[in-house]
Amino acid sequence: MKDLLLAQLERDNGEYALIEPREVRAEEAPCKEVRLTGDEVDVTAFPFIRGNPGDGGPYINTASVFTRDPDLGVNLGTYRCQVKGPRKVMVNFEAGQTGHRMVMAASQRGETTVRVALVIGQDPMTWMVSSSRVPNRIGNRKPIDELAVAGGFRGKAIDVVRTGGGDFLVPANAEMVIEGTVDIVNLEP
Repeated sequence: MKDLLLAQLERDNGEYALIEPREVRAEEAPCKEVRLTGDEVDVTAFPFIRGNPGDGGPYINTASVFTRDPDLGVNLGTYRCQVKGPRKVMVNFEAGQTGHRMVMAASQRGETTVRVALVIGQDPMTWMVSSSRVPNRIGNRKPIDELAVAGGFRGKAIDVVRTGGGDFLVPANAEMVIEGTVDIVNLEP
C-alpha cells in the first residue's frame, strides 16, 4: 500500500489526486438498511475477535474511526477499539496520531467528550487512507478531505451518507457504522 501511495504522489507531482465524495440519500445507503438506537444496540452480538492472547476482550481492529476538529477538519484513523459492553467501545487514540491530537485539543478547549463514528466494512481505499499518514493540511490550505484522497486512489467518488447524529459523512457502502461519544476525562485501561 505504501508503494501505491508513493507511486501516485510521484505521478501527481507530490499532490494528492482528489475526487470529492458524493453525498447520497439515506435510502440509497447500504449502511442505513438496519438502524439500531438506544437499548436496541448490542455490539457484543457481532463476532469481533480477541486478536492477541493478552487482550482484555474482543477488539474492532479494522474500523476507520472518524473524528472532527475545528482546525484540522475530519480525520480518518485506524485505532484499536475494544468492545467493553453492549453499548460501550473504548477507542485507543495512539499518541502521535491525528486522532490523539484532536482529543488533546478538545480537552484543552474544556470539552469532556468527542463525537466519533466507527466505520466497519468500508471499501479498501478508504481503509488504506485511514491506515496511512495523510497530512490533514498542507501549508495554510484548508484541511484535506481524506475521503477525497480515497476517491482519488479509486478513480471515482466515494458515495457518502450523513450519520444519524449528522456529525460525519461516512462511506455509504460500509457494512456498519457505530456512532457515539468518547469520554476523554474518565479514561479506562
